[in-house]
Order: sequence, then C-alpha cells, then structure tokens
Amino acid sequence: NVSAVTLVPARIAVVVIAYNRPEYLEQALSTIFKHHPGGDAYPVYVSQDGPNDKVKRVIERHGARHLVHPRQPIHFGPSTPIYLVRKPGYAYLSVHYAWALNTIFGEPERFDGIIILEEDIEIAPDFFGYFSATAPLLSADASLLCVSAFNDNGQPDHASDARALYRSDFFPGLGWLLTRSLWAELAPKWPNETGFWDDWLREPPQRRGRASIRPEVSRSYTFGKKGTSQSQFFDTHLGRIQLAREKDAVDWAHEDLGYLLKPSYDARFAASVAAARVVSLREAMRPSDDDVRVLYSGPTQLESYATQLRIMSDLKAGVPRTAYKGVVTLRIHHRLVYLAPSNRRG
Repeated sequence: NVSAVTLVPARIAVVVIAYNRPEYLEQALSTIFKHHPGGDAYPVYVSQDGPNDKVKRVIERHGARHLVHPRQPIHFGPSTPIYLVRKPGYAYLSVHYAWALNTIFGEPERFDGIIILEEDIEIAPDFFGYFSATAPLLSADASLLCVSAFNDNGQPDHASDARALYRSDFFPGLGWLLTRSLWAELAPKWPNETGFWDDWLREPPQRRGRASIRPEVSRSYTFGKKGTSQSQFFDTHLGRIQLAREKDAVDWAHEDLGYLLKPSYDARFAASVAAARVVSLREAMRPSDDDVRVLYSGPTQLESYATQLRIMSDLKAGVPRTAYKGVVTLRIHHRLVYLAPSNRRG
C-alpha cells in the first residue's frame, strides 16, 4: 500500500519529550529554534511529564507549545520483571510517549506525522531540511517504517559522507518521524507499563520487515549522560558520535532521494556488496582505495569485530545496529566497509 498522504512541513509536528532536566531542555530547545525554518512549518511542542516550574519556564522562554502529562504512580504487579522495578523510568517514559503522541495526533490541525525528540537531544543545522526531503518517502514506499536522524555508528572515524543515506532493518530512534498511520497501528498495543518501547518496536510483530531511513552523518546527538538509561553506552559510544555541523549541511531540497526506494536501493545495495573485495578485518582497518567486505560467521564473530571497531556490538531482535539484510555498513579511512554474513544470498 502506498499512502495518499504527502508529508509536508506544515503537517508535521515536533515533540520534545521532557521530564525534570531544565538545563538539558534549554540546550535542546536552543538548537531546535536556532535551526527551525519558521513560518507554519514544524510546530514545536514540549510534552512535560508532570509539573515542574523550572521546566515550564524554559518552555515559555522559547515559545514552544506546552503540554503537561498528568503523571501518575505506576504500581507494578508481582510478575513485573525485577529490572523494571529497579528502573521504573523506562515504564514512565513509555506511558508519557503514548499520552503525548495521542494528544498531538488529536490536535485540531490533524497532523500527518510527528518528529519525536527528547530533552537531551540536539539537532544539526540541516535537520529540518533532511526531514522535509525524506518524509515523502514514507508515503511512497510501504516497506519503510520511519525516517531517523541518527546513526548508531556515527563516530567520525566511521561516518564522513554527509550526503549519504541508507536503509536499515534496525530502528535507530533518537530523532525520528512517526506517521499518523503507523501510530494508528502501534497505539492499540503500545507497551505502556512494560516500558522499553524502542526495543518493542524493533521486534518482528511491530517492525514487520520494514526498514528505517538513516543518515551516515547523524543529524541528531544525545548529550544526556544523566537520565533514564543512566549513561548506558554514553562514554563508550553515544558520546563519541559526531553531529553534522554547518560545513556538513546539505541542500536537501535539491537531492534526488529516489535511490532509497526499495526496488532501486536493493538492487544497487546487492551489487555494491557483491563487488566489494573480501578482506580480513585487520586489512579493512588499513587504508585502501576500494570498498571492502569483511565476512562474519554469526553473532559471536560480529560482536568481536564490533568490539575491535569500537562500535555497539549488541543485536536487537536478531538485527545488528544499522544493518540492512544482515550487512553493517560503515566507513574506515573514508571508504565503505561492509560487515556481511558469510552465508548471505542477494
């Protein structure tokens, strides 16, 4: 099914999910409004999880539309996993997400999409241009789940082409565009009190084989060392990711992104991976003029490679971060390196 809806900036809202970190929210909103195109494009909401006067003052100072979620205590039952009891923030966050999305999709403007950010995310100068250019792909290609601004492997030694975009079977989150139609599908079964909505979305019943669009050079960056995840992965991975800067800005309005539609992309991707010279990881880490392919036999070997490359090694629902058809694409010395399953077909 191809949607009749064409996602345009005036029909896409932005929501910043916030709780109790006014200094983080100040940093996030500063970059959002600095790079905002103005006019009726991308109206900005902040959804605040319960009352907090300092957070409220930050929102008012920037002039964002203000929502306050009536946060209620969550009473966990005896069957609740112990990790959720110990870190209930994940459940509170998931409940707040659902409330905010239902509220904004229920607004009189009848938005067709929402770009979801959090209070510890800052954006790149061409963030809004990126979404203006990529949003129509979601209407044109039913095999797409969403568009994300984030690259999980976006450290500067692995990401250098600011114009490059990819399809990925791994949902990245951290600044992503959710369509009204996808929310209608997810909302009835949303994991409220069970939390971990992002991992839930990566599971087959929700993802349903659909891919996400993601950039090579991230257009979002999380600076949230203090928060629900309590700096998990921050020092080792997230804090090292490079946000696209002014010099990296792309004039997205003049980019032809038709290559990201599934038939065109899959054919080109298969040919590129097949043409890449097969080498060892050690050789891939040395400079060369051509794109290369490193074969892995399974999750254990891929985890070893990821550790050596200092990228995230975990799989979610069996999918490596950033992977498409099992292939993790990144740059080493500015040329493409494909970490590909040794039994890959097509």
